Amino acid sequence: MTPRLLAGGLLAAAVPALGFAYQTGAPTGPDYPQVPADVFFPDPFAVFGDDTPVPGAAPLPQATAGTGPAAEPMAAGPTSGEPAEAVAAGGADAPQAAGVDWAALLPPDQLDAQVRAVMEDLGKKSRDVQTYNNAYLAIPPAAAELATLFAVGTRYESGVSWADNGAALAQKAAEINESNLRRGAGGQKQVADPLRTLDALLNGGGAGSGGEADFSEAADFNLLMKRFQVGVDSLQSLASSQALLEANRDAVAREARVIAVLSEISADEAHGWSVGDAVFLALSKKMTAAATAAAEAAATDFDAFDAARRRLSQTCSDCHGEYRD
Repeated sequence: MTPRLLAGGLLAAAVPALGFAYQTGAPTGPDYPQVPADVFFPDPFAVFGDDTPVPGAAPLPQATAGTGPAAEPMAAGPTSGEPAEAVAAGGADAPQAAGVDWAALLPPDQLDAQVRAVMEDLGKKSRDVQTYNNAYLAIPPAAAELATLFAVGTRYESGVSWADNGAALAQKAAEINESNLRRGAGGQKQVADPLRTLDALLNGGGAGSGGEADFSEAADFNLLMKRFQVGVDSLQSLASSQALLEANRDAVAREARVIAVLSEISADEAHGWSVGDAVFLALSKKMTAAATAAAEAAATDFDAFDAARRRLSQTCSDCHGEYRD
């Protein structure tokens, strides 16, 4: 059989690794260097989709399940059978199927800033094998968030420059979690290689095919729940007092909005939920409302923010009590 060099690998090899700069201020996203346009392919998607065999190229190894630590379940996914009795979520009735205004939950500029901040963080954690070995357990939830945010971007009507590329970006980011990460050079490469391709697609243009990315294909449900818990905990650590909130106001507000988005996605029908799953859907809507209220209050009112944060944390605990194994 003639060995093939897949286009994703060709693109990653051809594009220089762009440095992910360290930042000491608020996480507003990396300050990318100015890179000459001629280092990028004119149309990355043409290369990305070309699987023509390349004579003499070594075949790429097939991804196999790793033997490293598996993700610990955070919450059970949707189950078959009769739903439990509906819970009272802030007095609301069982939720009805409706479209989500993603841009209202997470404005386009904040979506883009969060994507770049997560990419910077993953770049730091995978910059070399030693650093990766010390941080690899924290990578899967962050990579799941990144792929999910790219999928969310495909649903924005305007304001997201890479929206047409979002489906390909989500697919490439999902490759980081295709198999369990393990310590060592192989695991570090599993993270660093997709990041280089993502950087090219995100910043190098190219005519994307558009279309919405599937949330369940972008990220595993349990990894999203892990990232959700990280967010809930971070609101406490970043803003447990008036002084801390004032020092971290922008980061706190954006994190709360990301939590609201993750809450909506966790209950999306792509993960198997339906309007009949009244308990989980009601809890999800309650968490979305609390996270949104926290984001809005972060700008001006610590007491209102703290009350919303506590509602979010309590609802998260209620959800664990109902669904967590």
